[in-house]
Amino acid sequence: MRIVYMGTPDIAVPTLRYLAESKHQVVGVLTQPDRPKGRGHHTIPTAVKAAALEYDIPVYQPLSLRKGEDAAAALETLRQPLEDGTVTVSRVAGSASFPSSIMLAAAMNPCPQVA
Repeated sequence: MRIVYMGTPDIAVPTLRYLAESKHQVVGVLTQPDRPKGRGHHTIPTAVKAAALEYDIPVYQPLSLRKGEDAAAALETLRQPLEDGTVTVSRVAGSASFPSSIMLAAAMNPCPQVA
């Protein structure tokens, strides 16, 4: 399966690493643009960008996915790897593939309060 991964914080890195080391092909990563941090305001890459570069995965950092030229370019970037037209839903019990014109990959933090 070809995957475009979207994430920024540290918590999204283990999922990206798992996908990159699996039989699936991560064809791109979308993450927020690098931001200045610290007293020297040095530009620091996001945790997901750093992990993606370790695996030589192309990284896209649009300013916005909602409006403007940057959004259109980001959506066009997403279109190309996903043209096979299927989406796969994976859970612990197994996975199933369905025909689709979109795909969403999400990294979620499991909550210990929910059983």
